[in-house]
Amino acid sequence: QKMEFIDSTILPLSFYNTITKDRSGNIWFGTTDSSGLYWYNTTDKTFHNISQHPILKQYHRFSSVSYVMEDTKHRLWISFSYKGVLMYDKPTGNTKYYHQTEKEKPGILGTQIIDIKEDRKGVIWLTSFSGINGIDVERNKIYSFNRQNGLVGNMVSPLVIDSLNRIWIGVTGGLMMLNEARNHFTLITENDGIPSVEFPEHAAVELGDGKVVFPSNNGFIKFNPSNYAEQKTTFPFYIRSYSIFDKEYYTIKESDALPQLQLKANENSFAINLVALNYLNPSQTWFAYKLDGFEKDWHYTQDSKAVYTNVSGGDYKFLFKATINNTGWEKMEAKKMEVFVGRPFYKHPLFWTIGFLLFLGALYFIYRYRIREQQEVFQLKEKAQLLEKEKALVMYEGLKQHLNPHFLFNSLTSLSSLINIDPNTASEFLDSLSKTYRYILKSSEAESVPLSDEIKFAENYVKLQKTRFDKGFDVVFNIPAEMNHFKIVPVTLQNLIENAIKHNIIDEDSPLFVEVFIESNYIVVRNNLQKKSFVETSNKQGLSNIQSLYKYLNDFPIIISEDKHFFTVKLPLL
Repeated sequence: QKMEFIDSTILPLSFYNTITKDRSGNIWFGTTDSSGLYWYNTTDKTFHNISQHPILKQYHRFSSVSYVMEDTKHRLWISFSYKGVLMYDKPTGNTKYYHQTEKEKPGILGTQIIDIKEDRKGVIWLTSFSGINGIDVERNKIYSFNRQNGLVGNMVSPLVIDSLNRIWIGVTGGLMMLNEARNHFTLITENDGIPSVEFPEHAAVELGDGKVVFPSNNGFIKFNPSNYAEQKTTFPFYIRSYSIFDKEYYTIKESDALPQLQLKANENSFAINLVALNYLNPSQTWFAYKLDGFEKDWHYTQDSKAVYTNVSGGDYKFLFKATINNTGWEKMEAKKMEVFVGRPFYKHPLFWTIGFLLFLGALYFIYRYRIREQQEVFQLKEKAQLLEKEKALVMYEGLKQHLNPHFLFNSLTSLSSLINIDPNTASEFLDSLSKTYRYILKSSEAESVPLSDEIKFAENYVKLQKTRFDKGFDVVFNIPAEMNHFKIVPVTLQNLIENAIKHNIIDEDSPLFVEVFIESNYIVVRNNLQKKSFVETSNKQGLSNIQSLYKYLNDFPIIISEDKHFFTVKLPLL
């Protein structure tokens, strides 16, 4: 029953943030001096500072200490001012430092820890100027709450956990209770009878009789949390109006069985204004709403305005509720309002149907136009090919007719000589000449003739020329009988033989020798090369005209080659 003063050489003259007792009876002192932490050992009745502790001495001069608490697992929790909190596991000697960090996980909210308590499940709860944290050491998990997920404010100081494992916390803005499931906050304000909604930087105290004491900026708040039961207050709630571009409209009729809101396509961003007649405690009014068909989850808020933007055209149902303390939503029946948002013309199904049909029509028109163009191009190509063919035929016909004047003149001259010298040979010559011109007349309209007919014609032509050149000219035909069914352009062999006669020297000392034979579906005309220095009657178009004609009759080209000894032309058989 007397006051005892602790010598300043043992405990410093300093500001003491906390004096708490651990489960062993030791008393811990948190100060603002250089050491920050002291303790009194009740066994040997001695005082010590942190620098004398075998484990904690590494945190000597770390910072001043705000609060010390030992949990049921004999872990000591020490909060350092603006440095976070240290856990010292006394049985194992291990330590772990929790602080606010973005790089390391897990991290806690806030650096200044005010109060530390342990709940019935062994989770350690810390209050700070940035929210409240729950540290589950065994699961290495941290729970955090601040203004973004339920607290009325971020500055949290006193903390108590009641017998029902509910957490009571003093927050700037009111006394709050976090339920045992840790998913719902209840707010108690001056309207509910507490003297202040502001709390200083001090811990809450649990008394032996189950009551708790919270320090506030207007005295102490003392109550028994076990006696607290949430009120089940009901009150009327309505849709007051709706707003579009900050202009408010009051055309919704609450008297209708199912009110309706008709919006145009350009009014797809809107707000629905709710109102609740909570006269008992208006600050505890909570609203829940969702636009069914547009979103799946409910909104739970104390804001009475439901805001929506860029809502697609269609039919929706706006569901809404109101209650006190943000509880019991699942038991409440929601009110409904039909909402119709018009569709822009370009999003209407009929627009897309017509657009699709027009698109198909356009595709069909383009397709038909392209087909007509291709047909016209094809027809032009056909006409060009026909013209080219006709040109080649005309040129080749001229080539065949070219046989008449020169050949006829030479033949008649030879015939005139033979009549006087050898009438019998002259008669044979005249017979061959008539057969030659008969063949020309017969084949003049044909594009091709049998190979056997062309060979006979060429043999008659050679016979006439041998009469003229005698031993200076010779042609050998080596055509197997099985090749006679093939065809050939008429007069081509005669033209090639005549071409050899025209361009080469012919005399008995230097005879011109021509071979006609078959080689791989080609008929080959080859002559020895003894070129004339000047060819008087050549227009150099004979071979070109034959090539032009063959291009339209066969896919294989005419092959023309020349070396030091021979001139060779290969005609593909048809």
